[in-house]
Amino acid sequence: MLTQRIPYPDDNWVSVFYQIGRGQLPPVPGSISPVSRDFIHKCLQVNPDDRPSADELLNHPFVAVPEPD
Repeated sequence: MLTQRIPYPDDNWVSVFYQIGRGQLPPVPGSISPVSRDFIHKCLQVNPDDRPSADELLNHPFVAVPEPD
């Protein structure tokens, strides 16, 4: 959604699931901010135990809402 393009645009879904399961993740464009790239990389961890929890992701700078003054 961030890049307005689907990952693996030229592959069929079976191939895509196989690639993801083998750890071959889609490229993350270098043109997005480092904070965005970090958030995406955290979400794309193949092993669920390596992924942050929803609470941790909600506190990530990419989505965290600053406290009002």
